[in-house]
Amino acid sequence: MTNSPYYLGKHCQACDLSAQLRPGQWCVFGVPISFDFEDATRGGMGPLLIRKSLPFLWDGFPRLLWDWTSDSLVETMTNLPLDLGDIPYDRRTDRAYEVEDRIVRWAADIAGNGGRPLVLGGEHWITFPVLQGLTKHVGPVSVVHFDAHTDTHRWIAPRGAEPRLRNNNVMTFVESLDGVERLLQIGVREYDVAIDLETAGASAKCAVIPPDAINDAIFDGLPEGSKVYVTIDADVLDPAFAPEVGWPVPGGITVRQLLAMIRQIRRRYDVVGLDLVEVMGIGDGVNRAALAMARCALAFLADDVTSGGPANA
Repeated sequence: MTNSPYYLGKHCQACDLSAQLRPGQWCVFGVPISFDFEDATRGGMGPLLIRKSLPFLWDGFPRLLWDWTSDSLVETMTNLPLDLGDIPYDRRTDRAYEVEDRIVRWAADIAGNGGRPLVLGGEHWITFPVLQGLTKHVGPVSVVHFDAHTDTHRWIAPRGAEPRLRNNNVMTFVESLDGVERLLQIGVREYDVAIDLETAGASAKCAVIPPDAINDAIFDGLPEGSKVYVTIDADVLDPAFAPEVGWPVPGGITVRQLLAMIRQIRRRYDVVGLDLVEVMGIGDGVNRAALAMARCALAFLADDVTSGGPANA
């Protein structure tokens, strides 16, 4: 089991969740596990790197801050998220399905106790088990997916075998969930194998929006006030802003564009969960992808941080 020394907000044991979690409060956990890459530093360091990039939320940091972006005072003492640490994992013995089951349970426990999961990756396949656990308690959601790729690769299983969940096909699994009403994919610009379009990306349930098609109306297909789950792959950003990703693709959006869309999502929808994934690299030095994902996390947490806690607490 791995755990970060840089907890976001208040560290909480999973067994104490029901006693500590307030309704609507964000609850963080990390999945520092790399199945698609032999080198664990490729995806396994993501949660640590993102946490290290959010010193404003560490224990002991000054709790009275000034936000120049909103020109307002920020008091964080009573409004911090809980942080469960990282999902338990033993590389020597644990199989992928066992880790997926743990993610389902943790997400379900958070949602079942009235909280909102904020999951740090790690690899993008984690979105599917998070949604499996979340939708058991919050009901149907729309998924807003920021990514350079559709992640709908059709994996041809050997005869009699079940398709395996991977980074490049996770949205095929997500779209198949009964609890997912709509899938909005923003920032997609990488080439796809044409046959993969027969799975996701071509259905009435899914809409794909390349960077050049982003405008103020992209969310109009989602009903105002509806429940939304957001998943952000760091490679949605142009490599100039986030080079430390698994599959960088030139021509992406800027951090400022991404934050503007996050503000629109927060303003228009009930965000019930979030994951930030595909931050790669080692633990030393400045990681621009981690900095960008940390800023995205802070943008979603800002409602709690600046308004005295969750609105329905």
